[in-house]
Amino acid sequence: MKSTRSRTGAALLLGATVLLLPLPAAANSFFSLGEQYSGYKSNQSREKGSQFYTPVAASVGSEGGLFAGLASGYAVSTYRPPEPGAPDVTVSTMLDTKLSLFYTATLGGACVRVGSTFNLPTGMSALSAKQRPAEMDREFGDLVDVTNFGEGTNASPGLAVTLPLDAFTLGLGGSFHVKGAYDPTTDVANDDVDPGDEVLGKVSLRWSGGHTKISAGIKYQYIGADKVGGQMVYKEGNELSANAYLEYTPRPWFVFLEGAYNNREKGRNASGSGDLPVDEFARYGDDLYLKATVQYLATASLVLVVEGNGRWAQGNNYPHDSAFYDSGRSSWQAEAGFVYQVFPGIFVSGSVSYQQVREAVDATLVEDTTYNGLKGSLHVATIFK
Repeated sequence: MKSTRSRTGAALLLGATVLLLPLPAAANSFFSLGEQYSGYKSNQSREKGSQFYTPVAASVGSEGGLFAGLASGYAVSTYRPPEPGAPDVTVSTMLDTKLSLFYTATLGGACVRVGSTFNLPTGMSALSAKQRPAEMDREFGDLVDVTNFGEGTNASPGLAVTLPLDAFTLGLGGSFHVKGAYDPTTDVANDDVDPGDEVLGKVSLRWSGGHTKISAGIKYQYIGADKVGGQMVYKEGNELSANAYLEYTPRPWFVFLEGAYNNREKGRNASGSGDLPVDEFARYGDDLYLKATVQYLATASLVLVVEGNGRWAQGNNYPHDSAFYDSGRSSWQAEAGFVYQVFPGIFVSGSVSYQQVREAVDATLVEDTTYNGLKGSLHVATIFK
């Protein structure tokens, strides 16, 4: 199974749909607890993976002023390799804790938000070579919800400004991601990794008219070189992304369409001296992501949700017989869910989805591989003043 980078759709389902219910404009306190399951199998012999994930989140704040939030969780991940007789690998661990601190104010007609998120290393960053396969699907996270058990102490201070211009809203933002060093393996000495810091800038423009909102934006992310023992070992390619979003909300229907195209610059491996070489290569190809969500307000307390998404990632530019060749991948997901207001300020949400991922033979796969997966989630949340 190839490595990848994290996404959690089920946990965001509640946050996206709960706003459609008749709630106060600015809820001051929020708490949620859930359980999510992911499981998949491939056509490679006996290969399969599963994961139980228990997310927990809490926040205090409002639309204006100070906001503080905490999010963490616990994961149990199991992976069975395709090789006959190979043992299952299971890792059970608490995850890193995310702390968010922001202040929002209105200045000269513009809405300004300043603050930072922090990654606190409460999870498991150091894994043995035998445990490492339990961190599945690290680049895209299509098959499991948790793709990273832990890393170092990180801080991401940033500034965001939105300026209304009649029916349009201009958005500008930037952040600096400072990443701390951590030990990635328990059975290799002196291999602490200091990930490259990142700088992110973005701009967006949104139009609102009646039941319709349309927005488009671009962002650019500079990624510094990773270091081991003070020596540069690898620099991930910088990323340029374009995205578009359509919201159409003629109650009781709510339709959301979004898409993103990500262009990755070439990465660079280190030479023996620790310097980055002139030779460059594309570790991953560009990818296109599309998503459609339809919500229906069945009653004053019940929202029904249907969602579908797809991703098409290109291969890189290495020859097919190269040890670095990546063939790219395609994936799609179909999901159905609900959000139900049990009592004022108390909500239950759930979802079930089916995923399929296809990857062609390359340096890490001995044959064309199809992964078929199933996910389910159940969350309870409270929102109150």
